[in-house]
Amino acid sequence: MPQFRCYWITDWRDPAKNQEGVDFPASQAQAQTIDSLGATPMLVLTSGVFLREAPREAPQEATARLHRLWQGMHRELMQQSSKAKQILVETSGHFIQREQPDVIVAAIRQMVETVR
Repeated sequence: MPQFRCYWITDWRDPAKNQEGVDFPASQAQAQTIDSLGATPMLVLTSGVFLREAPREAPQEATARLHRLWQGMHRELMQQSSKAKQILVETSGHFIQREQPDVIVAAIRQMVETVR
């Protein structure tokens, strides 16, 4: 797996200091104003092993709890659209795009076909 710089190690809140240039606080504020996406097609890819790279000092029960919370957030996200579908990627960690890019490509193709 290629090495990558984790944006949360630096000041992730500063768009000038994360690799993508994303203003995470502004994005979060915008997302919180959305009540519904109506019938907008949505695919939610959920990793089966959310914290594959959890800190070694993290207790196993804390890691499991975080995984359950993450899955719950995905369920909440899916409630935003009447056309939401979930793809469980059981053998991937959080970074599906790095660990199983073929799943991402298939999901994109599926979405293109859905909206055509």
